[in-house]
Amino acid sequence: VIRDLRQPENAAADAAMLLQTLSTEPSLIVKPTLYNALGRLGDAAAIPVCIAGLTDPDDEVVIEAVTAIGWLVQGQRENDGADLTPVVDALLSRFSPLPADPALRRRVVETMAKVQHVKFAPILREEAGDAQPSASIRQTAVRGLELLGNGANTDVVISRLADKDAGVREAAVKAMAALGTTPAHLEAVAARLAAAIEPVETLQVQAWETYRTIFGRLQPAVQIEVLGKFPWNTDAIATERFLQ
Repeated sequence: VIRDLRQPENAAADAAMLLQTLSTEPSLIVKPTLYNALGRLGDAAAIPVCIAGLTDPDDEVVIEAVTAIGWLVQGQRENDGADLTPVVDALLSRFSPLPADPALRRRVVETMAKVQHVKFAPILREEAGDAQPSASIRQTAVRGLELLGNGANTDVVISRLADKDAGVREAAVKAMAALGTTPAHLEAVAARLAAAIEPVETLQVQAWETYRTIFGRLQPAVQIEVLGKFPWNTDAIATERFLQ
């Protein structure tokens, strides 16, 4: 009720009350809900408590504690001076290696993506790859690489453009709009424009928007070269795209 009905001006007081309740709450049914509410209240004072919650022996508590950390860090984004070192160190210490449980692993990867720290790049790259059987985790990892905004991770994102899961492909197409800067990146996205390669029509549309975004970043001379090679007369859709 607190998190659903709260007013921004009452968030700190609500968080303080929940922190006090959490310190004495014995129920493993109630504790996860308290962490969930703390995360949504967005009070940075709850971060150390949520970090402590990562060591709880109950996985449900850990799931909500790590999720709360992600929300709390997101809420601190406006504070450029926020020190995320304790959060980064705690996540790396507690989840190295990553947990085998799929539900907990997904929440950990999701929080690492939200924290947007370069130290998580190797983990996000690994979790976005073929070795990760969960499509939702691959998708979350790709989104995390997009948020990092580092062009060095574009190779992994490009590999996900051909992922067997449409949700992962969509995340990769959107990430390329943020990371793509070269003709090679443009060519990789162009493959998703063809119905024979990308069967989902909405992804074809998204791929075209990404294509245009990357094209706009190219130097004028390179743009002219790309236009000279564009297959504008293959069909009506290609012609319309060329005219755009």
